[in-house]
Amino acid sequence: MHTRVSEIIRVSGVSTGSFYHRFGDKNGLKDEMCARFVAASSERIAGMDLSRTTHGELRAMLRWLAWQIHDAIAANQGIYRIVDELSKTEPEKWESFRVLGGEIRDRVLASAGQYRDEITVPEAELKVALTNVVQLIITIILQTRLGAAAMFPREPEALIDMLVQAAMGLLQPRE
Repeated sequence: MHTRVSEIIRVSGVSTGSFYHRFGDKNGLKDEMCARFVAASSERIAGMDLSRTTHGELRAMLRWLAWQIHDAIAANQGIYRIVDELSKTEPEKWESFRVLGGEIRDRVLASAGQYRDEITVPEAELKVALTNVVQLIITIILQTRLGAAAMFPREPEALIDMLVQAAMGLLQPRE
């Protein structure tokens, strides 16, 4: 966070005393923003409808999921830049964000049975395959949005198409 406290105070309209009383310093503000973001994200994840009734087929569900992740990252790029910094400088604080990926994976796992006729990986490998799918989608979208994955398509539609195709390859491997 390279923004100065005086600029934060000016833009927010709070008094200097209120800022320091509430947050202590910029790190306190960063911690509060991250905690609120994680809580709100957990709520959104818990409310995701990944059902076959809603999406019809596995490919459509994965496309919807990828768009949800894309849009969340696009709308919160500032927080994700902080998260990227935290992953390098304060790995213990990064853990609270890693939990979100696990929550998404758990939601996908909970609905996977509805799509089992479309998933050809053996049951014993399903959790690993779905974990890889979620990690693939999150990581590539995140890195692409942050400008660190220049080799991937910049156009969101093309990126989502590529990710869904790769995800399907992980869930429907060829013999």
